[in-house]
Amino acid sequence: RPAVLKPSATVNGKTLSRDQILEILAETVRVQGIVQQEVSALARKLAQERGEKKSKSGGKKKRKPLSFLEGHKRILELDLPKEPLEDYGLTEQSFQKLLLQYEEDEEVMAIAQQLLHPAGKGDPERAASINMEKIIEIHKFMVNEMQKVLQDFLELPQDVRRSFTGKGCETTAELLVSISVE
Repeated sequence: RPAVLKPSATVNGKTLSRDQILEILAETVRVQGIVQQEVSALARKLAQERGEKKSKSGGKKKRKPLSFLEGHKRILELDLPKEPLEDYGLTEQSFQKLLLQYEEDEEVMAIAQQLLHPAGKGDPERAASINMEKIIEIHKFMVNEMQKVLQDFLELPQDVRRSFTGKGCETTAELLVSISVE
């Protein structure tokens, strides 16, 4: 039998229509694509600049990595689009609870899947040339870099840490780790 489309859902006292949920999902997919592209481009640019400074100074002089504060400043300078959930006063967690109420709705779930599995924007040829050992090595390196980013963040005064949004922290960490991987 055909699924009955739920007209609205409520979480934490907020009621959203099915159309609003579809709109939020579509806009989130769009924003996620822009953020991914902009952060990747900035990471490549900063990694390249760091590489050029290394070679000008004549070799393997280890440059100090960008601090969390410097990285966050660079992210803010990108002037990335606002997360659609913020416009509705929703957290990712509360939105996920809303989505659970639509698990039988194929259209809602299909768009939600795009958030979980965004289209790859990398170089497929380059990706195909990377073997499993290299992928594991890169992932271990990324974990190590992420631990350094977290340590740097935790060393900031508590009032400074509280001034960042969750998404701002996530995007900054992504930038800093990406620079290291480049």
